[in-house]
Amino acid sequence: MKFRLVAAFALVLGLVACGGGGGDGDDDGTDIDAPTGGIDAPSGNIDAPMATTGIGQACTGMGQGDCPAGFTCLTLQGGTGSWCSKTCTPGMGDTCPQGYTGPGIAACILQVTPQGGGTAMTYCGVICMDQPGDANDYCPGCNGTCPGALQCTSPLMGGNPPMTLATGCN
Repeated sequence: MKFRLVAAFALVLGLVACGGGGGDGDDDGTDIDAPTGGIDAPSGNIDAPMATTGIGQACTGMGQGDCPAGFTCLTLQGGTGSWCSKTCTPGMGDTCPQGYTGPGIAACILQVTPQGGGTAMTYCGVICMDQPGDANDYCPGCNGTCPGALQCTSPLMGGNPPMTLATGCN
């Protein structure tokens, strides 16, 4: 009988000793219970969708407004609200696609003349759809979707004679 009582006491003592911390959700009373060292996730690009920032992001204000650094808050005549863009150089120097994570393809496609006149500047815009039946593929995989509140309604003209080549967001 004495043996059973000692065994039962040892079993209860063992359960209490392994019971965990004082109800604070921490098992061992230390701050970190993960192994030390670096992050064990595989390296490489993050495959989760990212929020659109910069080109096409809705904005308020004049000049930079509340756009990220290096961007300008544009309000284009006939457009759908104000949105962020940045100046660019067409052709091989086009940096618009760098860092753009929204729908369509960011490209150096907008010629913007300041209200009241002045020298036109080239800005990044978003191509949202190819012209149906056109053999050129300016926007592979585009489906008419634009970032934010922008709409896929702006014809992008080119060629001689000028014709609509694709559609841009505005």
